[in-house]
Amino acid sequence: MDCSWIDYDNDGDVDLFVANIFNQSDFLYTNNGDGSFTKISAGIVVNDAGYSHGCS
Repeated sequence: MDCSWIDYDNDGDVDLFVANIFNQSDFLYTNNGDGSFTKISAGIVVNDAGYSHGCS
């Protein structure tokens, strides 16, 4: 597992991407801008189960 802070949706707030291995889907959390995050559960970025070994 590895993680990286990115601005996935280009809104100026940093979002969190977590790369997982061992048949577990990746996680992506979008920053709501108020100190909370929402998990993104659909899309190619989070449905790539078991093949991520790192991120940057």
